[in-house]
Amino acid sequence: MTQPYFAVRVLRGWVETNTAATTNVAPKILFDAQTYTLQGSLLNLGLNSWGTTPAPLLVSDRVPPQHYGYEATMATGANIVTGTLSSPEPIRLLIRSTGFGPRGATKTLEAIIQKDFFNGLSAPATLTLIGPTSTTACPGCTPAIPATTFNFDPGSSSVTTYSGDDAVTTDIIPPIGTSNPNNLDTVETSVSGAPPHPFNGDIIGAPSDISSETPWWLTSPLQLDNAVRQLSTTASSSGRFFPSGTTPSTFGNVTTAQGITFCDGDCTFTGDGGGILVVTGTLTLHGNFSFNGMIIVTGQNGVRRTGGGTGTIQGNMVLAPYVGSRIQDGITPASTAQFLAPQYDLSGGGNSTIRYNSSSVAGGLVAVSNFVLGVAEK
Repeated sequence: MTQPYFAVRVLRGWVETNTAATTNVAPKILFDAQTYTLQGSLLNLGLNSWGTTPAPLLVSDRVPPQHYGYEATMATGANIVTGTLSSPEPIRLLIRSTGFGPRGATKTLEAIIQKDFFNGLSAPATLTLIGPTSTTACPGCTPAIPATTFNFDPGSSSVTTYSGDDAVTTDIIPPIGTSNPNNLDTVETSVSGAPPHPFNGDIIGAPSDISSETPWWLTSPLQLDNAVRQLSTTASSSGRFFPSGTTPSTFGNVTTAQGITFCDGDCTFTGDGGGILVVTGTLTLHGNFSFNGMIIVTGQNGVRRTGGGTGTIQGNMVLAPYVGSRIQDGITPASTAQFLAPQYDLSGGGNSTIRYNSSSVAGGLVAVSNFVLGVAEK
């Protein structure tokens, strides 16, 4: 979509293989979803026009890979995918106020109010991993660049689930998305249970390359740093900015999925929380925890899990590490800066469920909403 603003949503799917007994029958197409949300626009595929009532397929029906979605049977002759697309939601409001003085004098003030910080966009996958397969150390660079290698360990518990099936709508997004195709290969190998990670859980949806759907704030370290710094300002003004070494006493409201918590450095999360959680160091998930909203981790060492218990995250989690992400370091990434390789390790024990929930993400955006972009006097 290019107007009224730019956004991308990919429709993924698979052509199912016919058996020898059905070679004269048109193949079936499995779409990853029947509805897609694009900046508030709802795209609903008209799969019923193909003469079938779509129904979700269980994960166990397509292993491997674990395809999950809506099945459409092709009819004889031309097959056209129809659909409906609703109007996009407005993201900005222009307020014009005119004052009248003596002798015909007038003064006009204009202000542009933005609906929310992310313009209604969430991350393209339930677990979004931004960054390359590896980076080469450059100690002489300013700032210095460490050597990093992509690590993905989804956890070995049999009660571990990664789901892109929206908890509140019929949308289905990738449960795990990477911005690098080699990293996607690593993810697919890991969730298949192949060594060295004996994954025994469930994947609802298909891990995918989401590089073409990357929102503006994840396109570069500089763009992400601008977003992170604005979030830190918002957190500071509400007393929710916690410097390195300080543990937050609360992590937002898990029921309403509202609130903002900004940890400028390493952070250990246990208990309940909601809204937006930003961690510029290492995020350690410990014991029993429940979070509804969006989690953004920009630290080099990413996310780790320790201790037993059960953990649930409903919303989005984004890992996008880069040098200088901690506010107190006072480093602004150059326009040419690159992301570091993501680190995700849930091998430390416990059960966990990470599921997409668009309502929880929307609740988190309320923490940074209706703010003034600019004011002009005419």
